[in-house]
Amino acid sequence: MIDKIFFFHNLKAGGTSLRLIIESRFQAEKRCPLIELNKVDHEYYCGDYARFRGYDLYAGHYGQDIFAAVNDDHSCITNFRHPATRLISLYNFFRFKVNLPDEELRTERYYAVLLAKLVSFEKICLL
Repeated sequence: MIDKIFFFHNLKAGGTSLRLIIESRFQAEKRCPLIELNKVDHEYYCGDYARFRGYDLYAGHYGQDIFAAVNDDHSCITNFRHPATRLISLYNFFRFKVNLPDEELRTERYYAVLLAKLVSFEKICLL
């Protein structure tokens, strides 16, 4: 088994199942807790991820900036999905799973979610 893994988890691409399998191979204390989940968290840390160094497993929707800050000879893995099925999955997630108050939904940050709730997938493809 590989001793250290950094899992770049791509959104809406089946990565949760893969992440659970990978996590089951590491003791809880060897797994880094969730560093960030969204743009707000990302802005909060301002690139200061060194405090998260020292774990054998990192798994999340993370980018190169976090990897560079915590890497200690970790092997990198990621997940992929066919682009069309990924887009359909993301549309369905936005349309049916994301529930926000109307005032928040109408902000620029959630434009794609609002669009999915108002417009059919077919029409979005034609935009």
